[in-house]
Amino acid sequence: MKSLDTSSRWRMIVKDVVLEPLSEHEFAVYNSLYSDSYMLNAIDAQILRTLCEMNHTAIDMDVLVRLVAASLDLPIDQRLLQYTEESIAQLAHVGIVCLEATN
Repeated sequence: MKSLDTSSRWRMIVKDVVLEPLSEHEFAVYNSLYSDSYMLNAIDAQILRTLCEMNHTAIDMDVLVRLVAASLDLPIDQRLLQYTEESIAQLAHVGIVCLEATN
């Protein structure tokens, strides 16, 4: 997968995302826009929670990575950046988030 620009800005599309813990490391998310649900791990769930906390305001990828790292007490490194890029791309693929259009 081609690496995303860390200055890219992402925001939620779905207004009523339901995120339910199934265990310490597994979460279910319900996408009301498409009446579908998905399984997430703890990092994916925190990425989604962080985006939800932005109240549909776009957030820079580098800020998102820093907030997720702080929330989960993870080091900010290339692995976390790559993982976040992949996770956000998958959330975009299923219609939960989108890349903010810029002029």
